[in-house]
Amino acid sequence: GNNVNVHYTTSTDHRSWSTSPIVLRSGLASDDISSIVAFGGDKVGVFWSDQNRDEFGFSVHLDSDPATTWSPPEVADAGSSHADDHVNLSCDSQGRVYAITKDAHDRMRVHRRAVDGTWTTKTDVLGGVGTRGIIMVADQDAKVYILYTRWGVSPFRIEYRVADLEALAFGGETIFISSSADVNDVTGMKQLLPPG
Repeated sequence: GNNVNVHYTTSTDHRSWSTSPIVLRSGLASDDISSIVAFGGDKVGVFWSDQNRDEFGFSVHLDSDPATTWSPPEVADAGSSHADDHVNLSCDSQGRVYAITKDAHDRMRVHRRAVDGTWTTKTDVLGGVGTRGIIMVADQDAKVYILYTRWGVSPFRIEYRVADLEALAFGGETIFISSSADVNDVTGMKQLLPPG
């Protein structure tokens, strides 16, 4: 329905669900996507692409609030051709949220939401040579990882780059998974990575 829809459980066994969605944002393109992350010990957030408005949005629900209460949409990043339908989320122990996105020119960006709700963006962390990025946080090692499908090689492979958690300055590419056939669509967990 071109909306960011949220459903939630209504029973203690979590088998019954709300019948009507909470609409966090409407008027999206038909292939826009969203992702959800629990963070800060008492919150859940939904992040989405909005190609019609050229932006990425985010909304927060506090565990202590009624299920239907969400914050107004925050704009994590906006600009001409910034939004494409690629989104992945993680968080750290401080309650900051991290997102990796891809723009319409195949450049990936990393966004970080501070605990006060302000967003910063590290632009062009990967320029035009990859897709399907995910982000993983190694909090105790003070590192953040991005993993992605590498284009421009045959066969396609999975690579990663590492950055300091605070500076978000990413180093060079490292091959993570390669094969005699194309590999694509790397996946991971939203939980913090263990030390080492």
